Amino acid sequence: AAFRQTNVDGSRRLMAAAQATGQCQRFLAMSSLAARHPDLSWYAASKREAEEQLLAGAGDMALTLFRPTAVYGPGDRELRPLFEWLLRGWLIVPGRPGSCLTFLHVEDLAAAVVSWLTAPGPISGIFELHDGRPGGYDWPAIAATGELVRQGPVRSIAAPQRLLGGIATANLAVSRLFGLEPMLTPSKLHELRHPDWLCDNGPLMRALNWAPQLQLARALAERRF
Repeated sequence: AAFRQTNVDGSRRLMAAAQATGQCQRFLAMSSLAARHPDLSWYAASKREAEEQLLAGAGDMALTLFRPTAVYGPGDRELRPLFEWLLRGWLIVPGRPGSCLTFLHVEDLAAAVVSWLTAPGPISGIFELHDGRPGGYDWPAIAATGELVRQGPVRSIAAPQRLLGGIATANLAVSRLFGLEPMLTPSKLHELRHPDWLCDNGPLMRALNWAPQLQLARALAERRF
């Protein structure tokens, strides 16, 4: 309910407010790569529905939809524990061994927004964003990145799927009782287990004067998370 209220209802209201001015010629909405797979989770479904609401209400307005992949940086709560343990020499693998992940540092996302704001003309379309690493990251690549940064071994531990499922289910029950927003739910677990989060910066790089600058190894080495 919270995802729908924030993402769907909020997006619809913002578009209505923009249209009501009679002067808004372009509109940038922050979606998510998860919207590509709305069946995976409540969050993904809400992001896709929000996109559909915006597209339906845009009219002649130039609508730009950014679909960033997993965003991290200072203040992030979801990926920070993963990276902290990685730099201590441990990688907890919650997904499938062959899964392909992608990341985007918040500074690169902010730079893309600035490029959109300063573009000479409006652009329309749905654009994916990631850190530019060809082929993304599988779990061994993440471990290798950790080894490179810490100059030492990283041990990968596969998290038992039944244990994760039990924790996610318990979190959901607690959240319903106390009105909390847990990080790991059955819905979020579906996202973590999805095998392919590859995406393509090409269309956005051609449309805007933007390119990502911070791949994971540099961000970890400089502790920019």
